[in-house]
Amino acid sequence: MSYKIPLDSPLLCGNELDYLTRCIKANWLSHQGQFVQMLKEELKSYLGVNHCIPVSSGTNAIFIALQALGIKPGDQVIVPSLTMSGCITPIMLLGATPVWIDCAVDSVNLDIDQIENLITKKTKAILAVDLYGTALDIARLKQKVNGIPIIEDMAESIGAIVNNKKAGNDCDIAIHSFHNKIIAAGEGGALTFNNNSLQEKIENFVTPSPNNVGSNELILNSRISNLSAAVAVAQLENIEYLIDQRRKIAQFYNENIDQKYHKIKEGLGQRWVYWRYQIYTPHRDKVCDYLNSKNIEARPIFYPMHKHPKFKFKGKLPNCEKLSETGLDIPISPKMTLNDARLIVDTLNSI
Repeated sequence: MSYKIPLDSPLLCGNELDYLTRCIKANWLSHQGQFVQMLKEELKSYLGVNHCIPVSSGTNAIFIALQALGIKPGDQVIVPSLTMSGCITPIMLLGATPVWIDCAVDSVNLDIDQIENLITKKTKAILAVDLYGTALDIARLKQKVNGIPIIEDMAESIGAIVNNKKAGNDCDIAIHSFHNKIIAAGEGGALTFNNNSLQEKIENFVTPSPNNVGSNELILNSRISNLSAAVAVAQLENIEYLIDQRRKIAQFYNENIDQKYHKIKEGLGQRWVYWRYQIYTPHRDKVCDYLNSKNIEARPIFYPMHKHPKFKFKGKLPNCEKLSETGLDIPISPKMTLNDARLIVDTLNSI
């Protein structure tokens, strides 16, 4: 369905068309094109990290990160239940076990204070997800995990700030996605990190051998195309403007949506980038249906993964369950205008 105001819409306002045209004129569509290297350098510079390896998707980036850290069958990876399935699938494909952690109270991110109770001898990694454009305090998390590697999935949060520092600097490996996220390139992703010893390990899991020799591992083709990299570079050139546009809409929502809807707001020393904007109400489904009937796209937030039929988890994760039962996403994008936001606010407040 084509909505008058969609949930999200990319803003292609820079060099996207020019860079794509260059790809086609140069006849370089594959991973060997110039924009893949440009993306590496631009992303390293923006985040202030030592290494960047672009790949075909955020999900592939997680799979590669787990492989590079040596995750194998029987290992355990602590991961928030309130996340998308693409975070869990790589764990399962490697034969490891996801260990669910609840959200903190009034937060969409994992509860750092619960992490120590979940660590066992089998715990080999923490997959910390910066959900919906927020940023988890990874520096504080590191103090709790005794050197266990931390993968920060910031697919939805590039440019976010916590403790007055950009996300992605305190973790062992950061995960990025360019599938209509803050950077919208159709598809693509990347791994960024500071540890020099990880570079060769990660690179070895990106490209399969052309003649099937030279590696003891079975490797997926996870290379990004020059086309996706070209769009990603153009988006990255304008990232602060794109974030600023999202934050203007979020600020309008914060100030004008009626208090009958609960909203989680950023704290001191934080900057959220608002890949999605959530409101919470016990009448979630009725509000969603009403907004959609008015040609305003809305949908429930993620369903907790621990309740997926694939898993037989018998425990309770009350914080994420409550959020999931009451939360809905409403439109936010750099392409929206304040008039769009005003229409959405008026519609919500009228219910």
